Amino acid sequence: MNINWGVDIIDFVDIPNALTCARCKKDGLSKQDLKRCGGCRAAMYCSRDCQREDWPSHRPLCRPGSVDTGAQAVGYQASMSLANAVRDWANVHRETVSTMVHALVRSAGGVERVLKDEEGVFICLRSLQRVFDNPATALEITSLSLLNKHVRSEPIFVQWEEPQKSYRESLAASHARKNTNPRRAGMIPVTYVVEGTDLVVHSQETLYRPHFHASDCPVDELTAAAFKDILSLCIRSVSTGLVLRASSGSDSVVPDAGYMVRQKKTWEWKRSEDPTALMLALINSDDVPRHTSLSITQLWALWKIW
Repeated sequence: MNINWGVDIIDFVDIPNALTCARCKKDGLSKQDLKRCGGCRAAMYCSRDCQREDWPSHRPLCRPGSVDTGAQAVGYQASMSLANAVRDWANVHRETVSTMVHALVRSAGGVERVLKDEEGVFICLRSLQRVFDNPATALEITSLSLLNKHVRSEPIFVQWEEPQKSYRESLAASHARKNTNPRRAGMIPVTYVVEGTDLVVHSQETLYRPHFHASDCPVDELTAAAFKDILSLCIRSVSTGLVLRASSGSDSVVPDAGYMVRQKKTWEWKRSEDPTALMLALINSDDVPRHTSLSITQLWALWKIW
């Protein structure tokens, strides 16, 4: 992929919470509390003062052609519109993204090691022809990896370090106060890059320690292979618009799966009657390599004990 670091746009987006003022970062707001930018229709502000103060930094992202990031070439009016699509896509696929992040981390030495070494997840996306603006089908994953910022020297890591550092720290503290799960270990940076553009979107993902293993417990050969199958399944699910959710049944280890359906002016998730069959069809596709012979239920049962 060709990234021109000289004009790279680094856009910090708190993906789990879309209802945040783009300037003051005040969250917990309703749609009625926020007004959209009239230019890109993506950035949201809690007041005219915030919008006015944010304009110098927002303008290059908002106005088509102000900075050539390649957003128009992949079907978006402006950079902020594309960043908004990445945010909405990641929010819809939040269960899948969390699963992929944890599969990478657990396969690479565990949560404590990854946090100690200050590693981050790098996800490369490709813009797709959207079907009726369905947020679940706007993008697909072309690659994902776990990178150590102390080893890599690209400007993406340099620019991640300082800008809005205080905001990221306050966000992490806020998540810690709200998330009282005793398995919570910390937060890992997640960076999204869209192929064919110079747009980079930064976010964070909460990491949890394993259910029944020590955080630094080595992964055996079968488990490592199963994690690869789960990663393949997640990537394939995203590319077909299949959205995973935590299982609604207490006795089921298999996540729920379904598709986004248009309901008047919004998109709502609709559960499939047979999630296991959908996942089996995806993972048995000719273009999806299998690393184990485990069934869908066996894969997720193994995942659940981790």
